[in-house]
Amino acid sequence: PQMPYLATPYPIPYQRNYSQNPTSSTNPTYPLPKSEHFPMMAFLDNLSKAAEQDEEYQLLKKFIFEGFPPHYSQLPDLIKQYWNTREHLTLDNNLIVNGCR
Repeated sequence: PQMPYLATPYPIPYQRNYSQNPTSSTNPTYPLPKSEHFPMMAFLDNLSKAAEQDEEYQLLKKFIFEGFPPHYSQLPDLIKQYWNTREHLTLDNNLIVNGCR
């Protein structure tokens, strides 16, 4: 039988993993892909780890999660530059995104 491939710019074959009987073809399971097989996934993992060390990033994340104050003057200086885009900032998998980007 033909081995299933993951849809990527370069095909990655899945190895079948039969939980009980290796000769049974019913209900095969497939292992989850690893981040090293996907450059973008690995990049986002590294970006997330680096962001955890950045003070400005952590402070901005706190304001996105808890809400911005009602007045610009109540913001810390590090975060004031984000005032005009505050309504478009969201968290996606622990990463800050502007709008749907």
